[in-house]
Amino acid sequence: LFDLVREQAMPGRHRGITAEDVLAELAAPELIDLYPAPPRLADVPDALPAPGARDIAEAVTGHLGRLIVARGAAGAGKTTALRQVVDHLPAGSVVTLYDCYGGGDYLSSGEERHTPQRFAIQVINELAQRCGTPLLIQPPQQEADLWRLFGRTLERAAGTLDPGAVLVVAVDAADNAAVAATVRGDRGFLDGLVGLRLPETTAVVLTARSHRVASLGVAPAAMVELAVFDVVTSAAHLRRYRPDASDADVSEFHDRTAGNPRAQYYALEQASANGLDMPSLL
Repeated sequence: LFDLVREQAMPGRHRGITAEDVLAELAAPELIDLYPAPPRLADVPDALPAPGARDIAEAVTGHLGRLIVARGAAGAGKTTALRQVVDHLPAGSVVTLYDCYGGGDYLSSGEERHTPQRFAIQVINELAQRCGTPLLIQPPQQEADLWRLFGRTLERAAGTLDPGAVLVVAVDAADNAAVAATVRGDRGFLDGLVGLRLPETTAVVLTARSHRVASLGVAPAAMVELAVFDVVTSAAHLRRYRPDASDADVSEFHDRTAGNPRAQYYALEQASANGLDMPSLL
């Protein structure tokens, strides 16, 4: 890469460097070979604050060097909480988020997000971007060597952080990785990750639906029960769609949805698409 850049700096050679040029120098056919399991999380502009984000951050700072499980019901806001957790961590902290669900394609052939190689390459190369640690181009052939490299990468990445900052490897919908490993009948990454010794300024956070936590095989681990929306946040959610909603409307909306963010979203979107009035929405 250095030679490629130096050549372009010579007089008369300014044709520019493309992504394809860089990939060719790295002997990587396509970008997906360096980032084999990119996140496919839905864009949520101006997301409401997830109550669980602060709870996860407190668990991280209170259990550094350990694995943490954040559990909750379907639609409770687990993904949003992970995306917001960095806002509650010490300045300079780094959170890398691995998406096990993959937009629902986690069981599709060619995805295999549950495998150790896909997981390790994706996280190691995201840390390379975020922390300046070495990029992984040719992964080790033996799984044991892959986990050894992964552990060294965490140590190096943690060593680049500012004093007081922490490193978090967040694994969203880890229960889907467990399901995929069972369906495929192969070894997923969870066993290796659970058994990994973590640096003292690093934590791993797994999210899962509450009834699937046992499938992760992580006991004993620190557990965080993620809270759904409180009445104040439910009010903010409803009034984004219905600014004139009364306090009584808010109370009924919150109770009928049990504060579940996804249930609220579905109801609000359907009501908006069909032009429903407030009684029909409720």
